[in-house]
Amino acid sequence: MQDKVYSRVIDRFLISHLAGETVLMDKQTGDYFGINKVGTAIWELLQTPSTTDQIVTQLLERYEIDEATCRTEVSAFLDALEAKKMLLIEQ
Repeated sequence: MQDKVYSRVIDRFLISHLAGETVLMDKQTGDYFGINKVGTAIWELLQTPSTTDQIVTQLLERYEIDEATCRTEVSAFLDALEAKKMLLIEQ
């Protein structure tokens, strides 16, 4: 089974950066989303199509975290973005 390839949806959101974090406003719904420093790093990595493995590898180079925890957190974050239709997904 091939990994999903994720990229972010940007044309639907107004994006603002505040103190290392990101605030997104969905132009369609008016909903706001706050993303912490690590979530912001993931959001930035999603500028280009990326797999979960690629994102985890990049984060392990930046932060002191064990791979299992990183993978769990990245998967949960991507699932949340997917549920809010904030990602484009290729199979």
